[in-house]
Amino acid sequence: MGMPRKWVSVTRAFRALALVAAGVLGLPTVALAGHFSLRPISASGTHSIVGTNEIRLFGGDQTVLVEIFLSDWSPHVLRSWQARLDSATYSNGIGANLSPAVLACPNSAFCAGAYEFGSICSSSNCTAGFINHTRPDWVLSESEGCGIGVVKGVGLASFNYIYFASADPGCLSEDDGSVPKYGGGLVLYIPPDAAGTYEIGFNEDPNQSFMATKYGQMLSSTFTRLRIVTMCGSAADCDDGNACTTDVCGQDGHCLNLPALEGTHCGISNATECDAQDTCNGLGACVDRVKPAATVCLVSSDECYEDAVCDGISAECPSNEMCPDGTPCADDVDLCTEGQCLAGECNITIADRCCPISGICFDDNPCTDDWSCGPDGQCDFPPLPDATACDDGSSCTNFDRCEDGICLGIDDCSCGPKDICGDGCCASPGENAPTCPADCSDLEDLAEFLNCYSGEEPIGLDCQSFDLDQDGTVSGIDYVVFLRRNFGESPQGN
Repeated sequence: MGMPRKWVSVTRAFRALALVAAGVLGLPTVALAGHFSLRPISASGTHSIVGTNEIRLFGGDQTVLVEIFLSDWSPHVLRSWQARLDSATYSNGIGANLSPAVLACPNSAFCAGAYEFGSICSSSNCTAGFINHTRPDWVLSESEGCGIGVVKGVGLASFNYIYFASADPGCLSEDDGSVPKYGGGLVLYIPPDAAGTYEIGFNEDPNQSFMATKYGQMLSSTFTRLRIVTMCGSAADCDDGNACTTDVCGQDGHCLNLPALEGTHCGISNATECDAQDTCNGLGACVDRVKPAATVCLVSSDECYEDAVCDGISAECPSNEMCPDGTPCADDVDLCTEGQCLAGECNITIADRCCPISGICFDDNPCTDDWSCGPDGQCDFPPLPDATACDDGSSCTNFDRCEDGICLGIDDCSCGPKDICGDGCCASPGENAPTCPADCSDLEDLAEFLNCYSGEEPIGLDCQSFDLDQDGTVSGIDYVVFLRRNFGESPQGN
């Protein structure tokens, strides 16, 4: 709602007139003070008025009629005045803000009826601030035949309404101001969610609210505020939005907001990984809490990165950090391997005496039994029974057999079953195999042939049943039969 243009110009002209008058006359501000006060008159809902400056409302969604009164300018004669409201006092920091009431109006008569007197219809709304100069207690006389009378108005350009009036010198009365005089009206809207006490007041800057005598002297002013107290009907009416207070509606209708017990939950909990439930401190304040130091806040999905932990100070969880180089890491394939972290990666190596082949341990010894890795990742290799067939890995031996866990083969000198005595002996130092005679051509019977392999003649063997070839060797078929009868299998070796 805007202030009519003529009111704006009148306000500026009036203030300029008052200040220039004081300057021209060279008179100082008078020590004696005029007084401005705001008084409650009525309300649209259930209420009670206490004294001259307090109104108590039982429930919101009401309008309150407030009036401005001036007094105490004696011994001077009042000629002009201005009072500017302070809309910042429409807020108390607890409940919803108050505001000038606005009612749609069809005509001025409607506004006068809605506000009881004085309001006019401006821009299709009843003005919330007005002056009813026809009242008998109007601060400046407006008798007939006194010149131009009194210039008065209300500036509505903002919620900081400006009330002003200035009288023609011929219209001044000698009233001493001992009895407060009416200066204007204001209608305030109190919303349903208003709470607590509001102290409505003036802008007390002497350039904004002042009185001036008929000689242009500026009176030093004092002020009395209006108290609008919203009374409660239940604890819900006293909710101050603070989780650390206990809201109580007292028997006298006043709200009490008592500090909640220390440790009462408040604020937002678990907003981040290291945030803890906030609690009250027992003095009405909510204290931000965090989880203790070393609390795991982010489990690592990589074995070479450590779990992230809270530091006990911040509510934020740090990132996972690499494990120190050399930290053991698991083998997801086999227990026969072991690993160490290096620059955040798990490096796998084969454990001692362990080989990762389907969970089986191998020691590359054909004369030991290979067992699976145990829970500790260690292997055991017991020896196989003596005489168990084996392969010593040498191409120059046959008839390989285990003895005390070692595979031993017989060197046949020619590396083949048919040519027993060939061009030379295949035995090598350290293979524990007998060596052939320097000259194999003197073998006369099978017993000597056998001695070349085992050093003794097989028991129960009819050596004459095997014929030697012309070159002194046993025929291939007889040789195979000989081995099966004495060893139960074909010759070993390559």
